Amino acid sequence: MMAVIKDITHANWIDKQSILTLHDGEKLGYMEAGNTEGEPLILLHGFGNSGRNWKSTFEYLEDDYHIFAVDEIGSGQSSCPDAYAFTITRQAQNVLELMDALGIESAYLAGHSIGSYICQAVGFMAPKRVKKLALVSTFARMQEKPSDIAKSAAMYASIEENRPNENWYSERADYPDQEGFRYQLEDLQNLPSGYFAPTWWGMTMTDHRNFLQFIEAPVMVVRGGNDTGLP
Repeated sequence: MMAVIKDITHANWIDKQSILTLHDGEKLGYMEAGNTEGEPLILLHGFGNSGRNWKSTFEYLEDDYHIFAVDEIGSGQSSCPDAYAFTITRQAQNVLELMDALGIESAYLAGHSIGSYICQAVGFMAPKRVKKLALVSTFARMQEKPSDIAKSAAMYASIEENRPNENWYSERADYPDQEGFRYQLEDLQNLPSGYFAPTWWGMTMTDHRNFLQFIEAPVMVVRGGNDTGLP
């Protein structure tokens, strides 16, 4: 049952989520909220986050959109399957399967970081099902050189071993939802073993440069001038 935005809190976030069983038996968690008469809007979070990451934006969207904030595979209430890589193609297929299950013919999609990567894949895999795309801190491929891959692989291995704390985030003092920041940090620290490497490999194995031409929907790209993660 769809949650009413004013009743959604960080404390009860999980209780108000819905779970879809995918065709392969894996679970996909999502939060449904907003205006049921509005256009469907699917929100996809960044690396290490969950659908909770979008909570503070719900109030700006609730009047106009029927919102679905998805927990990507491996995070939140979704399954963390025993796989070498959580590929971007698979993640995009999960989004399309969710749309099928909910009877959504086409939708607006917005994604941050890896979520934007998944949005791109949905956009060129099923162009008629995407109305518009908003891509935040996006990229068409992650690394330029083999040495960059090795360097970032070591970084993510370190993250898996030493879960990030609040000092890991340079923006922590300016985060508009401080309670949400605490919960998101807790979610990150509680990610299942094996999340980081398969998710990282899924991103690193993917190069969308030759496929972006097949996206038919209008696209808005949002980037920060000081993005050190994806310059």
